[in-house]
Amino acid sequence: MKRRIYSISAAFLLLFFTVLTSVPAFAAGGLEFYTDYPGVSVKAGDSQSISMYVSNTSGSGLDADLSIVSIPEGWEGYFSGNGSQVSRVHVENGAESTVTFNLEIPEDAGEGSYTVQLQAVSDTGLTDVTDLVFSIQEVQYGQGSFEAEYPEQEGASGTAFSFSTTLVNNGAADQSYSLAAQA
Repeated sequence: MKRRIYSISAAFLLLFFTVLTSVPAFAAGGLEFYTDYPGVSVKAGDSQSISMYVSNTSGSGLDADLSIVSIPEGWEGYFSGNGSQVSRVHVENGAESTVTFNLEIPEDAGEGSYTVQLQAVSDTGLTDVTDLVFSIQEVQYGQGSFEAEYPEQEGASGTAFSFSTTLVNNGAADQSYSLAAQA
């Protein structure tokens, strides 16, 4: 008798976990607020424009309020779309809308990791929050360098000089350079 109860209980638990794990999950009940690149290296004084997406799988179209939950002291940000500053976005069911988050980083921002927290709240109460992490480091992408081993040489008139130089592209993409010399 006890054996039957255990095998029925085991079958019930197996069925329960199978049903539980096969149910699809949606962020915040059908509202998702995100960006493709939530972690970015920046430098002090930068202006950033970050594409943000509001996705809706709630079953009907919705309007969502956009807000900044937290931002480092001295930093400024706002949302824009279609050339204007915006605070709400409409998203049809099964679609996504794009807005731009514009961020101004102060010149005096020190090295470190900074988090900006953004939120979308629908008119039906659905909410999603996303964190953008900005890393400020002394050496940044885009700061290339050009150095000569011996930048100054002296000699008699008519002496040929050669200079060994190093050109470093520290950018995230290929870069073209034009070089010229003046005697």
